[in-house]
Amino acid sequence: MKNPFDVKVFKVQYEVKYIDNNKGPEPDGKYECVFYVVKEQKDSYWLIDTLGY
Repeated sequence: MKNPFDVKVFKVQYEVKYIDNNKGPEPDGKYECVFYVVKEQKDSYWLIDTLGY
């Protein structure tokens, strides 16, 4: 996206717990991630542009 109308950044923390340990894409544990969401126009929906750890 070249020139978004608006940008927000969210820093989130979450915990992964599986009933059967390590049965998913991430092992059990606590994680922190940053999401960038953008709007292309004033009345458009917020879209996830980038995420990273």
